[in-house]
Amino acid sequence: MKSDMRVTFPLWIMNFILLIAVSIYFIGTTALIEGNGMDEFTFSLSLESNLMLFAILFVLIWGTLITFFIKLFKHNRKYPDKKLSPLYLTPPEYLEDDELFQQATGQATKKVYTFFVTAIPVLAVLYLLLPIGKMWMVIGLLLLGFMQYLIYYLEIRKYITEE
Repeated sequence: MKSDMRVTFPLWIMNFILLIAVSIYFIGTTALIEGNGMDEFTFSLSLESNLMLFAILFVLIWGTLITFFIKLFKHNRKYPDKKLSPLYLTPPEYLEDDELFQQATGQATKKVYTFFVTAIPVLAVLYLLLPIGKMWMVIGLLLLGFMQYLIYYLEIRKYITEE
């Protein structure tokens, strides 16, 4: 069961979320946006100061994407009855093979729901009260997504044993 990619899928998504958040941070801190009237603005990105970081980030993003699709292809070949698609409507990490995994998925989903019921209003109040820029708002929302997958993965991992 540990080699089933549905178990590690949340880790992949968490990795992508972190890479996106770091990308947004670097672009947000190096970009210059100037308003030119009501309907115009100028956007310029200065890569010179952080060129090495952008190059490393670019390689990490593409390396992660390529590795993810290779793993996905191998998983689909190894488990033809449990194929995963990168474009999905039902989260592929939902393990509903038997009653135990249905219960584990239900428990994990309940914990994630409880987290969102608390975290979304707190984040909304923080965004209303504090002068937070758009970049940090997006990073905050990405953090919620990261936490969702972390909670889910930690709960499901309790039920996975060595084969």
